[in-house]
Amino acid sequence: MAERGIKNPDAFLVGNEGEIVRVIESAGKYSISQLESFHKHCESEQLAYELW
Repeated sequence: MAERGIKNPDAFLVGNEGEIVRVIESAGKYSISQLESFHKHCESEQLAYELW
């Protein structure tokens, strides 16, 4: 799933049917703009996410 130039979370939680249930991102040192960008990306792709 990882592609150069595409936002790729650190981990994907995948359901029984192979669908992405949630993405996980280690964002401990992210700036506010990086957090906003990640949120907007997940929102546009309709992805639930967790930040750690």
